Parts: sequence; structure tokens; C-alpha cells
Amino acid sequence: MKYWDKLKEKLGRAIYIPLAIAGLSSYALPQDSPKINYSNPGAKIEISEKQNSLEQLSINSKIESGIFEKVKAEGYARVIVELNYEGFNKDKFKEYKDKLVDKEDRVLSKLSDSFSLRFKYKTIPGFAGKVDVKDLEKLSRDSDVKAVYADRVLHTNLTESIPLINADDTHNIKVNSMGMNGDGQVIAVIDTGVDYTHPDLGGCFGPDCRVIEGYDFVNNDSDPMDDSVDSHGTHIAGIASAKGVINGTAPNAKLLAVKVCDGDGNCDSSAIIAGVDWCIDKKDELGTSVINMSISNDGNYNSSDCPTWMDSSIDRAVSLNLPFVAGAGNSGFKDGISYPACSSNAISVGAVYDANLGGSATICLNSDCTKECTDSTTFADKVACFSNCSSDLDLMAPGVLIKSTVRDNKYDFGAGTSQAAPHVAGTIALMKQANPNMEHDEIVEILKTTGKSVTDSGNGLTFPRIDALAATFCSLEGQSLEGIIQCPKKFIRGDANNDKNIDISDPIKTLFHLYGGLKIDCMDAADSNDDGNIDNSDAIYSLNFIFREGTTLPAPYPKEGYDYNSPDGLKCIY
Repeated sequence: MKYWDKLKEKLGRAIYIPLAIAGLSSYALPQDSPKINYSNPGAKIEISEKQNSLEQLSINSKIESGIFEKVKAEGYARVIVELNYEGFNKDKFKEYKDKLVDKEDRVLSKLSDSFSLRFKYKTIPGFAGKVDVKDLEKLSRDSDVKAVYADRVLHTNLTESIPLINADDTHNIKVNSMGMNGDGQVIAVIDTGVDYTHPDLGGCFGPDCRVIEGYDFVNNDSDPMDDSVDSHGTHIAGIASAKGVINGTAPNAKLLAVKVCDGDGNCDSSAIIAGVDWCIDKKDELGTSVINMSISNDGNYNSSDCPTWMDSSIDRAVSLNLPFVAGAGNSGFKDGISYPACSSNAISVGAVYDANLGGSATICLNSDCTKECTDSTTFADKVACFSNCSSDLDLMAPGVLIKSTVRDNKYDFGAGTSQAAPHVAGTIALMKQANPNMEHDEIVEILKTTGKSVTDSGNGLTFPRIDALAATFCSLEGQSLEGIIQCPKKFIRGDANNDKNIDISDPIKTLFHLYGGLKIDCMDAADSNDDGNIDNSDAIYSLNFIFREGTTLPAPYPKEGYDYNSPDGLKCIY
């Protein structure tokens, strides 16, 4: 290697390199290398790291669009920093949390004193705070940093609704002499707080009360009292679990009040993540069953463009079998839903009327009513015109007009997907009481399979409106009421003879079913290629899987599971 090439290699990307080379002349560096400035032999050569570092930050793939402009204009930005950390193991949760703290501290130690920390999460890799350009640049170069998101603001989005979903009948089911009413379950309400002094919500706050614990992430204190102008969090809590003048979906369930929104219904995304993080961290201590979040960003998304800034918190909750229920939003979109409802692991909920309101209904779609929609008729199970809805939506539930608890020991009506979501959260609490060992996917499948089909006239799409009675009944494994309730059953794709193995006997059974009149108990399992039909191609596909490498079976395989989308004629039921 020539002398100048060796010198070029040693220089690399160093920032200051003292040289004493007489008669040094310039040489070419790669295009992405820093420039060298020098004036005379023997002087210190200064390499300016990036002349346009601010501009380069604006296109850095880690930094969300808009943060650079915010810093440039105001000198700082409030951000959420997500870290690279794949060491999660639910069986070693404490060890995971300890290592997570070490990683967070390591990244934070590299930042200057001007960085203002707001939240350091305990179960989700990351933290939130106020950052200037120098620290933003450090974060952009740190290999431990996965992404930097803007700390944005989201917004908060029972008389007849409880009978509509058969929750009142569910309360009469007896299992081991215990009514199915939410006993032993805990529903976390992430919202504006809860007025725990309301008699239907227990009238007190603490371990021996209905609202057993909570936290205020707006004011950073341990009193999550609802001070919102519309009593949003208190109204949601009542739909989920009121008991008194009105009864919620799971009237004996306990509540966690997680306050992440101020009195005007403004909710910082960093505080929302802190609230979910708190619920996950307290899950085993408090016995949390389900998280309800009736908050959205008013956006219109589908699975291809759904944001991701709080996905890690939702995914972490679900990995610990803590379902995350979210209202789809009230903007009247019929080709998309809002975030976080569009997140793949969130259970998204749209809104239907709970009764005939006696005429048409015009509903505002924004705060100043410059945008509105009208339902010319109203009736039970009619999808509300304001309800966001698309093929990504999971469920429907009553959301118009729902009477529930409000502040100062009063009651009032409310409407929205905000009101629909806690019907689902309460139903999940009933299901978990019936079967504490239920896994997340099983819960979702049963809710979908047992729901009543309703069609949104705004887009022609059909969705399951939850049926709490059927869902709770089917949570008792192996149950069915012929002609009344059909409960889904787990299966393995390709296992036509239901012996938990995939071998030559399975395609043979499929052929005997087709040509010999032999009955198959679970048609879904025999649909090896998952095309919605049972024919020769399924037997051929199974044979290819058994004898030819490279052929794979569609889910559920190799473990038992469900198929959310199978035709009614193929569904595997008890």
C-alpha cells in the first residue's frame, strides 16, 4: 500500500489529528468523509464532523419527521426515545427489567445536562423528555437507539347497552356457585382519571375499594382524580364496572385509574406510554386483567400506514396476556381507523346504537362542528355514522347513547367509540373470570366468533358486535348450546383426523370425506391450503407437506389455534 493510502486509512473519520508532515498536499476522501482544513505544515488538522449536521438530522431514519424542524424553530423538542432491546422473556421478567434499566441509564449518561427527562419506562425500552439539537444528534448516532418520536397530543374520544350485549344475562351464569360478574378481575382505565368518590364506583380509593390503585401521569402524583370537563374517564369506568344505580358490564370487577389526560382531554403520548408501562409493571401485583384506552389521534389509517410510536408498549402488554382495547375513533372515516386502534395487537372497537332514539341523529365530528354526519334512522345495532370503520376493525359494541357515571355523584349520557371500548374490556373481564387461563388470541377469536354480525351502511363491511353472554359461555372450554351458542375450538392446520399429528392418515381421511362419506369433525383443520374449500387440492397439499421439503402449512401450525377468517361452513366448533 502506498504511503498516502496508508495515511488516508489512518485518518478515517477522526475529528482532530495532529500531523507534522512537511509539504502535505490535499488528497481525495470518500464522498461521505469529513472535510480537512489546514493552513500550513506542522499545524493541527481540523476535521469538521458535519457542516450541515442539522440538515442531516432532518433526514436521519431514526428521527421522526418534524422533530428537526421543531428543534430548529424553538431550540428544543419533546420526544419519546425507543431503544433497541430484544431481551424480553416473560418467565424472567424481573431480570429483563433490571437489564432494561441499565441500558436506559447507559443511553441517558451520554446526553448533556440540558436534556430534561420526563419519563423513564420500567417495562418498555425507552424514555421521554425534552431534547436540544446536540442531544438529538447524539441520539441519532447511538446504536442503542431504535427511533425518536415526537411527543404528540392525543384526545379522549348504560341503561340499554348492557342488555343489548346480554351482559345482564351473563351475570346470572353460575360457575362453581359464583356468578359471572367480574369477580377477581381488574380493569385498567387509561384516561382522564376516575372520580372514585362516586357511589357506583365504590365511593373511595385504595386496596379495599372498587378503585384499588392508580396514578396521575399529568401531575405526577398518586391521586388519579378525574378533573375533566366531561367526566370522560369516570364515564368509561362506569360502563366497564359500575355497580349501584346503574350496572356496568362487569359490575364486580375492580378498577385501576390511570390518568394520562388533562382536564380538557389532551393526552401527551409520552404520558400514555407511561400509563401502559405502569399497568404492565403492576400486572402481577394488582392482578390486572385488561387495559382500556378510549383515546385516539384522530388519524385515518390502515394496516399499511398505521403509526408505530407506542406499538412496543401494546405488544409488551399483549405478550404478557394483557389485552389492550382501544376505541377506533369518531371522525366518520369509513376506510380507516385511528391510532392506537390500528396497531396490529390492539383490539379495535367501533360503535353501534344501543336502541332506537326515535328519529334521525346528527353528530359533530370535530370540536367546532364544522364537520358532521347524520344517521337518518336509528335502531339497535345500527353502526353509527361517526364511527371510524375499515377492514382492519376487530369488533363493534354499543356506543350511542350510553348512560354512565360522571363526576359529583351524577349520571349522564355519552356517545362515541370511547363508550364502545369499555363494553369490550368489561366482557374480557367476564371471560377471564370464567377461564383465568385464556390466552389473548383465544379471547379475540371467541369475541369475534360469538358476536352478532352487523353491517356498516357507510362501506358495506360486516363486523361482529360483541355478545358478552356467548363470549363468556364459550370461555368455559368445551361448551356449546346447540342452536343457541356455537363456541370455537382450537385445531392444527392439516390435522384432518384430529390426532394432533400430521401424517399420511390425514390426506387419506380428507379423500374418504370427499368420496366415501366419512365425516370430518373439524373442517377447518382439513382445509390444508386454507383456501376456504375442502377438495382434492387439500389432500395434495398435505401430501406435499409430508413428503416434499419446503412446503409449509398455514397457521395455525404447529401449535393449536384458531382461524379468524374461515367461512362459517368450515369453522371448527364444539
